[in-house]
Amino acid sequence: MAKTRYKKPTATLQPSFGQHTEAHLQRYAHAQTRELFYYLINFDEFSTVAARAHQWLQDHLQQAEAFLQAGPAPHLQSFEYTPESFAERLQLLWQQQLQVTSASNLNTACLHYVLQQYAPTALVDGCWLQNISSTAANHTEIVARLFHLYTQKIGDADTTQHHGNLYRDLLHSAHLELPEVNTQLFAGHTEITDHAFTAPTFQLALSLFPRACLPEILGFTLGHFFNAQDRLLLNTLTATSKTHHLDARYCVRLQLTEEPSAEATLIQTVITTYLADLSDVERTTHWQRIWRGFVVHHTLSVAWQADITTAMHSLQPPTLHDRMLAMVRSKAVPARNLHRKRKINGRLINDWFAEEPFDAEGFLHNLANSPYINRQSPAESRLLTRSIQFGGPMFRIFTAAEEQLMSDWAHSLADETVSTTTPHSYPVSKPQFALAEPESSATQADVKTYAKCNKRALYYYFVNADLYLDILPTAHRVAEQYFAQARAAMQKRSCPKNQRFFAYSHEALENHIQQIYQAETSSYQISTTATFPKEFVIWFIQQYALFPMVDGSWLQHAARAGASHTAISAYLFRIYSDEVGNSDTVMN
Repeated sequence: MAKTRYKKPTATLQPSFGQHTEAHLQRYAHAQTRELFYYLINFDEFSTVAARAHQWLQDHLQQAEAFLQAGPAPHLQSFEYTPESFAERLQLLWQQQLQVTSASNLNTACLHYVLQQYAPTALVDGCWLQNISSTAANHTEIVARLFHLYTQKIGDADTTQHHGNLYRDLLHSAHLELPEVNTQLFAGHTEITDHAFTAPTFQLALSLFPRACLPEILGFTLGHFFNAQDRLLLNTLTATSKTHHLDARYCVRLQLTEEPSAEATLIQTVITTYLADLSDVERTTHWQRIWRGFVVHHTLSVAWQADITTAMHSLQPPTLHDRMLAMVRSKAVPARNLHRKRKINGRLINDWFAEEPFDAEGFLHNLANSPYINRQSPAESRLLTRSIQFGGPMFRIFTAAEEQLMSDWAHSLADETVSTTTPHSYPVSKPQFALAEPESSATQADVKTYAKCNKRALYYYFVNADLYLDILPTAHRVAEQYFAQARAAMQKRSCPKNQRFFAYSHEALENHIQQIYQAETSSYQISTTATFPKEFVIWFIQQYALFPMVDGSWLQHAARAGASHTAISAYLFRIYSDEVGNSDTVMN
């Protein structure tokens, strides 16, 4: 192969998008934010979006710079870095978070609206760190510590503790179902506004540049643990979840303590360590970039919170349906085991109330369509004439206002069909969501760029793929070539027995792996007599170095957003984490 010179990155590690950058930019120039979200969460299928992602990223960073120039509140203003001034500012920010109180409890309509709008962010929680551990940098102390923060976000290979899965459980307990986060159905969901995708799209874009944008990643992570705007939302959801008997584990995991959490302390230490290794001039420049990353987190959070507040103000006051739901929820726990064998539509009322979480929507729907309600003559409904009247089983259980609410609700059912969904019309967008054309033609030109590279050149570019993003189509082409060679080799008679194709079953695979393992271990012997010259040993170590230096690299993106919540991804991530030392550089 022809000898190819490496394209060296600049000292500031600016990413390169290749000779066809303008074409790639044009391809995604008119993509909406929700479309960019879809392309970025499926980056392995749309790698040419990287140039547009970087452009979009820089736009938001420039907006943050303008925000700083405009003179923000004192706690957000930039300041000259010293370890002491940094610690003082963080203490102030933490105290401000502790002073944030929850808003009033949300009614059903507002709760559903908030949960849906926060879903794009919560379901990819931590995604800006998803590529932080790469072959080129996973052995460094800074990256190892950031990788630890990411492992916490995705449950450290335990899907039940994955933050996104905890939020899915919260949605489910509120009887909300959303499509998988990496699908077009999710990105085009009409009950999620365009604004809801802005913050997670920024996070996904930031994740593509783990080394080039490392200072900004540090600052954004700092904002994640020290930003009061996020805390207001979580406090509100926590308070509301108690009223609605929701699965609040997602909120509980992120609740504040009086002293900074272990994660908050860790990011403070990481930034201090990072800046300590720089010269005075570099420290000033990198500190400005870190703080700008912090401010971006703040501005994105404030904009989202403002959108949510405005939208909720436009929602109608609670309907009779909402008020009935709230009352039923408040009575469910104390009413457990009090209804003996009474049923609603074939199900014991006690069983309804004993369910965790209590399905208030389902209960009310069945009550409205049960013999307890007379739709033709609501005033004659058994619920009103027998159950809550003198001599009835629920006499004096309800206040006069609650009895009036039940009467009003029963009368409202006379001319309508009860739905288990809330009757509010949310202020949502109706996106026109059309995917970009398949990338095969768009990436052929990028493949030609590296067509004459020899293997050592490709090795360099693959290791530094976050700096040479136009190498990714070539990486895909090389992988396909190796798989094709493997398929051809499997058809030859000379193929070793343990490499031949066999019909799959769980038992067959287990036996096959055991045979391979036993053959390998039985063939291994330690020589006690052979000696080799020192020069040969050194030469051998040098030749072998290429393998351990990239150990586990084929799994480095196994836990990306959109897949990290699945069991398969968790298994693969555990293997990768072991390979790189589980956030311990000594064991890397």
